[in-house]
Amino acid sequence: MGGINIVDMTTAPGWCPPVRVLLNNGQLAVGPLDPTPIVRPPVADIAKNVDTARGLRATMQPGPFNPDPSAGVIAAMAFLYVKFKQFGEWDYQRPPGRNEFVRGYRAFASFHYGLIMAAAGFSLDDAKSAAGHYNSSVGAKDQSGTAGNAIPNETNMTYGFRVYEKGLLP
Repeated sequence: MGGINIVDMTTAPGWCPPVRVLLNNGQLAVGPLDPTPIVRPPVADIAKNVDTARGLRATMQPGPFNPDPSAGVIAAMAFLYVKFKQFGEWDYQRPPGRNEFVRGYRAFASFHYGLIMAAAGFSLDDAKSAAGHYNSSVGAKDQSGTAGNAIPNETNMTYGFRVYEKGLLP
C-alpha cells in the first residue's frame, strides 16, 4: 500500500459511523465470503450514485442525436475512472485528504463498483476487465482472481452487480 495507513475504520468526518446496506426486500446486504453485513460510509449515497450511472447508460444508446454510441461508452468509462480511481469520489476505501486505507469498507467499495457498473449498462465481464486493468496499472499486489482482481473484491463486485440485476437496490 506504499505508505498508506491501513485501518479497520476511520475517524474521517462523514465516514463514520458505518451504516449497514439495506436491500429493498428489507434484508441486509451480506458479503458472499464474509457472513457479516456490508457497511458503507455515511457519505456514500447509493441511490444518487445509481441515478448517475443510469444517466451514463443513456449516453451509450444509439439514437437520432447519438449515431455513434461508442463515443458515449468512452465518455462513460472516463467518467467512471475519475470517480473510482484511488482517492476518487467513489473510492470508498480511501477517505479524501487522508493517508488511509479503510479495511472496514473494502467489501462495500467492490459491491458498490459492481452495482454502479450494472446500473451504467456494462456487462459483468466488462466491469471485471476494467477493474483488473486498473489494478494492473496501479500495481495492485493481489491480482489472484479473473482479469487481475483480488478474489474478495471480485466476489463482492459480482454480488453488487447481481443485486442491481435483481432490483434489490434503488
